[in-house]
Amino acid sequence: MSGARRIAPGKARDCQPRGSHLQYLSGRFAPGAQARGEPGQVLIIGAVSLTALLVLTAVVINLGSYFVERRALQNAADAAALAAVGRLAEEHVSRSFRDSVVYQAAMTLALQNQIDVGGTRQLQAIYTDSDGAALGAVGMGSPVPEPARGVRITLSGPFATILSPLLGTASVQAQAEARARLLRAPFPASWANPVPLAVPLAAFDAAASFDLYDTSIAASSYGVAGYEPFLHLAFPGNAGAGYTPADDFSEMHTNLQFWSDGAHQSGALGLGSQVAIAKGPYGPDVRAGLLDNVRRQGLVDGNGASGCGGGKHGRAHVTRPGVWRKPRARRPCPCARPQHCDCRPTH
Repeated sequence: MSGARRIAPGKARDCQPRGSHLQYLSGRFAPGAQARGEPGQVLIIGAVSLTALLVLTAVVINLGSYFVERRALQNAADAAALAAVGRLAEEHVSRSFRDSVVYQAAMTLALQNQIDVGGTRQLQAIYTDSDGAALGAVGMGSPVPEPARGVRITLSGPFATILSPLLGTASVQAQAEARARLLRAPFPASWANPVPLAVPLAAFDAAASFDLYDTSIAASSYGVAGYEPFLHLAFPGNAGAGYTPADDFSEMHTNLQFWSDGAHQSGALGLGSQVAIAKGPYGPDVRAGLLDNVRRQGLVDGNGASGCGGGKHGRAHVTRPGVWRKPRARRPCPCARPQHCDCRPTH
């Protein structure tokens, strides 16, 4: 063909890449070639990763132990606060206001919850009023403050840490706080089997403590003339919502004794009930009934007395509707002549 260029036999066109380029490719991708320094880099990365994992494990274990310790302190603080405020309520009811027993109640529950109070752990207790304001420390030996309606408990102590190189200290402070307070309960609409004793309304409102058998106090302190403390719970003229007459045993001395002993029906009273006053020397009868009530139920007063002391008659603490409290252990009356025991109810 004209114009065509012929290639001489034995001469082939050079279509391969230049030698230098071929050498570059061969040097980078040649089989069996290895990158220099890789084993050292893996060792460093592995060491750093293992260290970080160990530190993270230590942090998790230490934090877990701290929260377990914190939970134990909180449980103990909750129990101690409830025990202390329960004892506080009893001190108000009995009008004893003993600070030592409130503190001991808190300490006992903390120790029962395996908290080493006085050793590595500290307990702080504060009286509070109805609004939560601090009134003073518990366990200082002073009487319980009259406005005290609650107790705030704080338990604290050192917690040993394994992260001292990071924190710069061998221990951190663990602390828990709990508060408990008394709330005013609604007054009951009626009260079954009341004790046949009455007090001036002014004395009840003042939560005063006085001898109910000393009728002159009602006149001198509360302006109530002709006061008599005994109630006729079966009088036909009694009336009012919630009132139920007591069983009538036909003779007033017997009535007053049986209505006081807790073993006979003394009816029921409601708010606004109108009940007649029993005028007469019924003090010994009520005293005998109350003493029988005390001995049969194993009841005690606010000071822990079983009602078996000397004296011609007892005192009644006027605070709330009469409620006796049970002791933990029943104690026999040690009196040689039980009929002369002194009855000391809590109300």
